[in-house]
Amino acid sequence: FTVHPMAFMAFFPVMATLFLCSILSWWLGVSWLAIILSHFSWLIAVFEFILYWRFLDPLFPSKTSTNVLAIIPPHTSSAPTRRIILGAHSDGAFIWTWNTLHPLVIKVVVLLQLTAFVIPVITSYLDPQEHATSTLAWFHVYCALCYFFSFTFTNWFRTAPGASDNLSGVFTCIHLAKHFAQEENRLESTELCVLLCGSEEAGLRGAKAFVKSQKEWLQTIPDTVFLELDSIRDEKCMNSVKRDLNAIVGMDKRLVALLEAARSNEYGGTTAPLSTVPCFMGATDAAAFQQASIPALCLSAIDPTLPLWYHTAMDTADNMHPVAIERALRIIARAIRMLDSVSTDTISAEHWQNQQQVTTVDGNKDHPV
Repeated sequence: FTVHPMAFMAFFPVMATLFLCSILSWWLGVSWLAIILSHFSWLIAVFEFILYWRFLDPLFPSKTSTNVLAIIPPHTSSAPTRRIILGAHSDGAFIWTWNTLHPLVIKVVVLLQLTAFVIPVITSYLDPQEHATSTLAWFHVYCALCYFFSFTFTNWFRTAPGASDNLSGVFTCIHLAKHFAQEENRLESTELCVLLCGSEEAGLRGAKAFVKSQKEWLQTIPDTVFLELDSIRDEKCMNSVKRDLNAIVGMDKRLVALLEAARSNEYGGTTAPLSTVPCFMGATDAAAFQQASIPALCLSAIDPTLPLWYHTAMDTADNMHPVAIERALRIIARAIRMLDSVSTDTISAEHWQNQQQVTTVDGNKDHPV
């Protein structure tokens, strides 16, 4: 599929450019143009970053990216009654320049940019002939200085190594595929798939391309679910993302309950319950599937304070946490077995809530670690 890698994170410098033009227009006395430019800047943020539309794509060079799909048929010779797709994105992000110094730096940078993006909108409604004062000039100078962070937020010449985000998810999916591909571990009536998506960091482009191009295939088995594994590193922060895509898209409640039941059956009271958190900033590939009416959920394990390794050169293999990956492996393997063991009409959030700490399974089959 075709992707424009720079378009997604380019909303910061594009917005800054338009705001600079808006400020200049206001000081030249063309306040109506300042209003249009400042409001259009915010439309870019809404369409490109909040909704993940291809709003800026035509402005940037295109490349070809790839999705990779593996299919493991069930043990039975009859047609599968359910399909589980395990997903992970295999690309790394452009490095975020201001997340390499201190955890507070990037938060301050984002806050400065937000204020610099709001001030021109407000001042554009003022009459230049009445309000062209030195005080307002200093406000606009402040905005112009803040836009420096907008232009330098992303390093377009380097990508993060992507070990935890998201080699960890790719490794987990492939390891589970190897386990369940063995004849003695095959599922009874469930087709297990592994989908490695490209260009997630470019705005979920791979997942969106897949659900669009493979719509007919996805409908061949109506009972299809998608489980994403993304950034499996901080085991104490392991969670089910209950609302994805900047908390706009509500994820499948049955899968939320399923993963907690799997954790409970696998670990009992020896580990804390999975957190169920909304993703207020950003998105995962699971959102693309949920928007396509395919029940989906993401299992993630990342410190919500944005650790220094996130989208930086520090995201290396020696910074990965095997304990977190092992925990994700065990939970997802147990969830797969639990899904394979029930009929479609029994699946509900309440059903899985009642299954916590009651399932007895073959230890060899359910422990691929």
